[in-house]
Amino acid sequence: MDNLEKKLQNKFVWIFNGNLGDGVKLPSGVFLAKEKAQKWIDELGINGLVTPYPVDINVYDWAIQNQFFTPQRLEHSSPAFIASFIFTYYQQYLVWVQQKIALLTKTDTLDEMNSNGPESLLEAENILPHSEVWVYNAYSPGKRGLASAVFRTRETAEKWIEETRIEGLLTAYPVDISAYDWSVQNNWFTPKKPHHYSPEFIGAFTGGHKHFHYDFENRIDG
Repeated sequence: MDNLEKKLQNKFVWIFNGNLGDGVKLPSGVFLAKEKAQKWIDELGINGLVTPYPVDINVYDWAIQNQFFTPQRLEHSSPAFIASFIFTYYQQYLVWVQQKIALLTKTDTLDEMNSNGPESLLEAENILPHSEVWVYNAYSPGKRGLASAVFRTRETAEKWIEETRIEGLLTAYPVDISAYDWSVQNNWFTPKKPHHYSPEFIGAFTGGHKHFHYDFENRIDG
């Protein structure tokens, strides 16, 4: 196994954020593969961003481990910088991950490893459709809804939060179903008005049936 394949052992989930310019603060859906997210987006005709996230490691640490980013100043290790990392380097991070995926398609072993294509190869292991992951949105000046980390369990997430003391919001998300569809199916939300069926409303609908606020060591169950 070469270095590229070793680096890509950190599997991804793909998070959709809809209508960020309109003040959306949380993701609208978590998907195991980019194709699954894209299918949902295309069917609705909605606008937004789809971002790959490693699982059980925050984006900041993952970027350092994979030599995408090297801290050079003391402030680069501060909670404030870690919280805003994905905002600051979003475009570069997205291009870098896509380049890694593109390189993987050129390996001779791709067809043997997974016949469904490079995006599916990057699905997070041991996470099933409609199971639950925990998405952490750190409070930062941008507040555009981009998450800082994704974890399989609340306990793992809270361990990282306590270690870093990064303030934010931890939210449970079902996988491979949008927050809107899950909420409707489970009677957490009932569409009552015409605009509740619009692509704009569905694309901007966020998770939140289980969420916890963290203000340093003061946790408020939401």
